Amino acid sequence: MIAPRLGVCAELENEGFMFLYDPARVDKELTECMARVLRANREEIAKAATRFADRHEWSDIAREAASILKADHDRSQG
Repeated sequence: MIAPRLGVCAELENEGFMFLYDPARVDKELTECMARVLRANREEIAKAATRFADRHEWSDIAREAASILKADHDRSQG
């Protein structure tokens, strides 16, 4: 995925499937980023994306969100 190095995208930069560029230098870096994608090993990108998806299943995300909400609720009742 090609995206600006902002927010959650910046947090995913080292996952192996993100190709990020500095939005303040979009004229130069976006082109370079696109060139990196063209040279990249697509099989490795696909494997990295699959590994990431396997670690972030919706059931796990829902369980974590529920835990955070419960802890917040318990704290407010405290």
